[in-house]
Amino acid sequence: NGRLGYVSNNNQTGIIKYYCMDEFGESKEVLLENYATFELMTADQIGNVCIVVTDSQNNSYHLLIIDSQLNIIKDLELNAEKITGLCYGKDGSIYISEMSSGKNIISLINYDTGKKIKDIQVDDYLPNKSGGQIINGSDEYDFYYFDMTSVYGYLSQTGKFKEILDTDVFEYNVSGVYFDNVNTIVCIGQDVTSSEEKEMLHIFSLMKSDEPIPKKKEIRAALFGEVDDDIRSMIKKYNKTNTEYYIDAVEYDFSDTSGFNDDILNGKNPDILITSRYCDMTKWIRNDLTENLKDYFSNDNDISLDQYSQNIVSSSESGGKINFIFPSYKINGLIGKSSDVPDGIEWTVNEFISCMESDPKADFYNISSEELIEKTVMSNLYGFIDFEKNECCFDNQSFITYLDYLKKISDYTGEKNDYPFRDNKTTLDFIDMGGFTDFNLMEKGEIGQTSSLKGMPGIYEASVTIDPSYMISIYKKSEFKSQSWEFIKSFLTDEYQDSLTESQKFFPVKTSSLNILQHQQTATDSVNYYHYGDEEIRIYGIDDETTERIINIVKSAKRIKTDDEEINKIIFEETNDFFNGSKKSSEVSKNLQSRISVYLSEIN
Repeated sequence: NGRLGYVSNNNQTGIIKYYCMDEFGESKEVLLENYATFELMTADQIGNVCIVVTDSQNNSYHLLIIDSQLNIIKDLELNAEKITGLCYGKDGSIYISEMSSGKNIISLINYDTGKKIKDIQVDDYLPNKSGGQIINGSDEYDFYYFDMTSVYGYLSQTGKFKEILDTDVFEYNVSGVYFDNVNTIVCIGQDVTSSEEKEMLHIFSLMKSDEPIPKKKEIRAALFGEVDDDIRSMIKKYNKTNTEYYIDAVEYDFSDTSGFNDDILNGKNPDILITSRYCDMTKWIRNDLTENLKDYFSNDNDISLDQYSQNIVSSSESGGKINFIFPSYKINGLIGKSSDVPDGIEWTVNEFISCMESDPKADFYNISSEELIEKTVMSNLYGFIDFEKNECCFDNQSFITYLDYLKKISDYTGEKNDYPFRDNKTTLDFIDMGGFTDFNLMEKGEIGQTSSLKGMPGIYEASVTIDPSYMISIYKKSEFKSQSWEFIKSFLTDEYQDSLTESQKFFPVKTSSLNILQHQQTATDSVNYYHYGDEEIRIYGIDDETTERIINIVKSAKRIKTDDEEINKIIFEETNDFFNGSKKSSEVSKNLQSRISVYLSEIN
């Protein structure tokens, strides 16, 4: 009703108050006794305020209704697991959203009893839309649901959601939406198409248009996994500047491709395939569902393959084809003091074990068995599988010895140390290196002396691995292949590649941009700090010798981190039985060899 309401929560005293301020700045307050934490608040159009709190023991949620005179007119206990949202419906009813057993549920609440009248499972209507925000309804919809990419209106008469705003079609990353009325949406967001204003927050209004909006041809991008914000920013830039086409980003669950398969069966073919850092394109490549991008490079006048790091280009080739590109990457490996580990990046599993066993402090400080297997085997499949020949070597005695040693160090139960290298409590640690700074800070800070970066040990191969930020390809049945390529190649331009040198989270694939990043690191006036106990250690820019070492490490990487879901499932099942003691390493070795060999022969 035009008043400003807010809640204060004093962490020291535990006192919670609700304040209401009128248009003249006069403020009233009410003490909310017997409650521990303020969670959510919303208001209707007549001045009643709805607040969700927990009781003083944090045992249950309560819904407080406060009128315009600041009287608590209702205190309703809610039976909910974890409340994440609260709003009024268009008829004054109250909706809460909660996470229950991993499901996103929106419930209509009885205003008099606090009991649930109706549950709406969001996942049933909007797959993969968990974690959205519910917003007060209007004259048109009971309430709205915002998932950071789209706004949906819910109609109780039909029991369905309708998408009324796709935020991917304009240039803002939207972090919040509010309905002023049925024809106006107030938004908060950042202009991701402007490098100058990318960090600035904007408040802007969207008006419902009476004029027909010109239709662009739709390019469908299938997004798998947790997609980087850069992808959305680039989609928005494309949609803003292209007058004929726009990209519709459709999200899918990588671990459950049923939604994607259903769309394919219904004729909704994607044009572009995009996976996150923790997914890959193995299945699509094996089934010949992706375009050979080498042909697109050959026919493009703006970019060519020789502009990019050649070991990176080679790593994405298979059978003479380039099935995907990735614009940036990290390097995965092991790091330790040069005095503790042998020279060279590559080593066998036996050399790794010998190095570790020669040092009584080698323990990885309490790493779990699951994490050890994920980092040393699942992320390093090329060390044990020859994908070109479809052969594996899990029945090798070296692998049996490797398993036994991994179990030994995963059982270590010593106390975790804040300074394992400086206190001589460990030999090696895992490192994800996305820039020169990562290596420099770890070497001069955590390790405190010259270090060596080693690859993950293997039987077939052993090297540092390339961990792409995300992978992008063109679907072979796409109707808009040339337009899709124009979008994909935007990630390979000087503008985008050079922008990666600012964040320094990933290495750029373009050679000239990598050179820029290397030059930036040698600045002697930059300083970081590392604290070892009470000692403050200053870490300055990297010297030429260190940058050359890093460049050599980066250039030595030749294999992409492989994430074959089916193989990883087999490895997890078998090694889990080994680590819990129900199987011996020799038995697990034979089972892995048999099961993975069968799988490799089937995909061949």
